[in-house]
Amino acid sequence: MRRLIIFRSPAAGEFYMLREHAQKVLKAIGKEMSEQGIITREQVPAALAALQLAIKDAAVPPTKEEQDSPASKTEEVVGFAQRAFPLLDMLRAASKKKVEVTWGV
Repeated sequence: MRRLIIFRSPAAGEFYMLREHAQKVLKAIGKEMSEQGIITREQVPAALAALQLAIKDAAVPPTKEEQDSPASKTEEVVGFAQRAFPLLDMLRAASKKKVEVTWGV
């Protein structure tokens, strides 16, 4: 069963993400996937920087060999940057207002 994770912050509206995608995005900022979690206002700037770096790293174009591999034909159409954008936007807003970001089911 696919579960939805809800991200919330006083700085922005909430958004939903499938658990499997939330896990990847949270891992990029050094957080473990759990039923509930928080990025404290003190952690927001570091989480924002880590997510920006992960997005930049994910944007590296594939090599010719990777493009020609059979696995490339089955890769996800929506990339990491697109999946991470709602959290990136929320972290930016939370950073400006100096508030936390939480998630839960």
